[in-house]
Amino acid sequence: MIFAGTEMHIITFGFICVELVLLLHLCIFKSARPDNNRVLPDILLLALLIIYNVTGGLLPDPNLPGSFFIQETLAYATGFLTPCYFPYYVYRVFHLNEIAFHVKKAFYIFLYFLL
Repeated sequence: MIFAGTEMHIITFGFICVELVLLLHLCIFKSARPDNNRVLPDILLLALLIIYNVTGGLLPDPNLPGSFFIQETLAYATGFLTPCYFPYYVYRVFHLNEIAFHVKKAFYIFLYFLL
């Protein structure tokens, strides 16, 4: 079942709605306590997840403006960027110094061998 004439599934739209509510809550929490920096990684993670779900659900669509190549590039770039942020998020939020190598060096080594 798809949502309103797009290629986005209803479940994906539901996740986007829940993520938007959580993001709104975190932004209100951050504005109420501007000196609390522990919320920033959560806000960034939710923003990346929302962008990933929207681009993954809507793109590529021939009815949207822009070329097919740019739409595919956006969809795959967000699909690559969001999982790349997860190790940094876990490292920073949970203070896991054991994975510091994977966060700081291994990602760039992986990109070097990938390209």
